[in-house]
Amino acid sequence: MTPEFEIATAVPSFLLSPSRGAFSIMGLTQYGGGAVQQPAVIWGSLVAILIGAIGVAFWFFNRQQVHEAAAQIRLPSSVMGWQRAADGQHYDPETIFSYIDGHAEVYLAYGMKGCDAERYTGPGGEPDLILDIFEMASSADAFGVFTHDTEGEGVGIGRDSRYRYGWLSFWQGSNFVSIVAEGETERAEQATLELGRQVAALLPTEGVAPSILGALPGAGLETRTVRYLHHPQILNTHLPIDPENLLDLGMDTEVVLGTYRRDSEGAYLLVVDYPDENRAVEVENRVLEQLARPSAERGAAQPREAFSGCQREGNRLAVAVGTGSEEWLGTLLQGVFD
Repeated sequence: MTPEFEIATAVPSFLLSPSRGAFSIMGLTQYGGGAVQQPAVIWGSLVAILIGAIGVAFWFFNRQQVHEAAAQIRLPSSVMGWQRAADGQHYDPETIFSYIDGHAEVYLAYGMKGCDAERYTGPGGEPDLILDIFEMASSADAFGVFTHDTEGEGVGIGRDSRYRYGWLSFWQGSNFVSIVAEGETERAEQATLELGRQVAALLPTEGVAPSILGALPGAGLETRTVRYLHHPQILNTHLPIDPENLLDLGMDTEVVLGTYRRDSEGAYLLVVDYPDENRAVEVENRVLEQLARPSAERGAAQPREAFSGCQREGNRLAVAVGTGSEEWLGTLLQGVFD
């Protein structure tokens, strides 16, 4: 279909920066009932209690399954003189805040099932190593967590990896792995990388990167900027454009974001796959409505004239932000569907 776009002298109003504070996406279910006199209501309460008990039992069973799956990985007892401590901890989506409060929301936004945390004590004054193995909802989500921070150099561990300043991260299968040295020494760096290699050899290897990555046109794409996500707050962390979630993002949407460069100009391209075409149409209409508003109402997020717009085919919506010309805008948008 023909791309629809509007000239914007600033980023549209739904592209304004929100607060980047912590957020919560986790809901809790409570069960219970009150004392009543009517027999029918009593039976209803008993049924509710039974359903609640079954739900709680299922929750504990599922939690135990995750823990047992992680326990099947026989982690090395020592690596290059670093000794694994005996007090490893397991965290689930409810207890993870006690371990990494302030950052747990990132993992929950990718459907975290559990996290196993281990400490390797360093020899002779060397810093300890902290190993965290996160089990995510899918291999695509493990990849997504990995793309949340892409600083560093690839070191050939797992499906993809980064090492920077004493921190190794990589993804493989449905797992995201983080190893942090509590101090930077040459020996600790080598131990961190060796521990990463040994852990990767123990993890399942099935799983692939999400197919929606192929929607991003290759010309001008800065590959290190590619992010995969579901949640609007993750989007706003990397590109603060949608504080009210007009794009209607959630765990049932797949999103890929990339930064583009052409000569001295930069732009962003966002591609969203919705569960059905009707929802994509509704979001497209909202975006076009925002783009049609006077520029004064949109705010001035960019100092120069910029072009932003969207294009949809079926349940896929592409949004380009901040291109330097109408021609480049059309090229980026059409490139998603070619």
